[in-house]
Amino acid sequence: MQWENPIDGLPNKLAETSHENRGLDLLYSYDEGNKHLNLKNSNNKSKNLAKEDLESYITKVSMHNKYMDFFKYVNFALPTEKITQPNPNTYYCVDGFTPRLYLDIMHSSGIPETKYYDEATVIVGSSKGPPLQNILMPNQRIERFLRTFKIGSKIGLHASLTIYRQHTRKNLPFYPQTYLIPEEMDSFKKHFTDHEIWIVKPTGGSCGRGIFLINEMPEKFNEQYIVQQYISNPMLVHGLKFDLRFYVAMTSLNPLRLYIYRDGLVRLATSDYKNCQNDLQNLSAHLTNFTYNKDKPGYKYTDDLKFDGEGNKWSHDPLWPFLRQRGYDTDKIRKNAEIAIVTAFIASRPYFFDQKYPRVSTELYGVDMILDDKGNVFMEEVNVAPALGTKSKLDIKIKAPLLTDFLNLSLIPERTELSNSLEVLMESNKKLSEYVICREFEEAERRLGGWHRIYPTMETVSIEMPSETHFDRVLRRWIAMNYAGKLKYLKDRESNLSSVLSMVEYVTTPCTIC
Repeated sequence: MQWENPIDGLPNKLAETSHENRGLDLLYSYDEGNKHLNLKNSNNKSKNLAKEDLESYITKVSMHNKYMDFFKYVNFALPTEKITQPNPNTYYCVDGFTPRLYLDIMHSSGIPETKYYDEATVIVGSSKGPPLQNILMPNQRIERFLRTFKIGSKIGLHASLTIYRQHTRKNLPFYPQTYLIPEEMDSFKKHFTDHEIWIVKPTGGSCGRGIFLINEMPEKFNEQYIVQQYISNPMLVHGLKFDLRFYVAMTSLNPLRLYIYRDGLVRLATSDYKNCQNDLQNLSAHLTNFTYNKDKPGYKYTDDLKFDGEGNKWSHDPLWPFLRQRGYDTDKIRKNAEIAIVTAFIASRPYFFDQKYPRVSTELYGVDMILDDKGNVFMEEVNVAPALGTKSKLDIKIKAPLLTDFLNLSLIPERTELSNSLEVLMESNKKLSEYVICREFEEAERRLGGWHRIYPTMETVSIEMPSETHFDRVLRRWIAMNYAGKLKYLKDRESNLSSVLSMVEYVTTPCTIC
């Protein structure tokens, strides 16, 4: 299948942008051949001056909203680093199972624990109890969204992508042919001969449990399954099938902001694929799940980082050079993986809008992909609450900075009466919201750490978004502006922040922009 160029729709997207909202629309011309924007009547010197003006404005003009800072945990990452002194105005609260790594980072960052939800600045954990998202104060944050299983379950992802495909009439080459059994049994029977082998996964399963392969139509299925086209020509590493774990952060629902982490996991099967590919019972050649393979003969743990790339679990770092040496275009592979991830989140996002305050949530996901021998990417599943255990040095290397940077990227505000009032007033003041959204976008760019933005970008904004909101359009226009245009846009909305702050009686210091 051929991948569509995600930037092909960009001229139309930019044409929708009004003079008022883009700021300095006529400063740009679109280069049709090279698919990028050029700055009219400009040179590097004036561009650098405009950038400096914007940076100076953002540095000097305060929103009076401070964000919490998190630091890598002491025990493993930086043994000589001093623990930050406790901050009496910020607390975290544990709600359900929480990886130890979260607690260590909170400890290293000087953030004490509270047992009370209403005192917490941030709530962590994967509770199965009553949802908290709709009862929190607007300036509190929780590390999960409502309805997250619309992307984080096999059924939810299948339903979301199926509806998206029907709505947009777009081909989704990253999503293998899939059926929900028994609901789509008739369609599956009709298309069974499309592929020689199918992989069958229990809808409620995890860690490889209950999975099996078929090359003949069973008389019946005893429970609910997701049945998927099996990728029978997988890319191999040292003769072994493997998959890739990408870490993805959704730090804002409206407008949508998505980020991918620079590192991740590579998980290898334990039996030679070519020797066993016709043996559908030998799942150690076909499944790459760590939980399934860790107790199999021949499984090699990687603890010493100097052996990263030699065992059955790697970081991404040794994989990309390995693939480049074998002629694969790794930039294209990563780009196609990012397009697949963005599309899946766009398809699932409408189900997340049940929250009273969407801004209270941020969430970390693990997205699993497999590659075929031509370098095409296929999405296996999206995991909510991805495993963050740190039993090995390899896990520590990836997950300690990953989680620290995720928390910093999430822009968790310190809880004050001012921050709460600002959140509430944003609901009724559109220009104030536009101002804050663009300022937060820029603040996040300064807190990326190992993260890298995949939505919105000049390429991915062309991916069709049926549920696009006004604030999505605000960010789409924002990233298309030059530095001078951004500065004008902020100054045009600056008075809204000034007037709001002047209304808040408990502000004792003068507003820096009044």
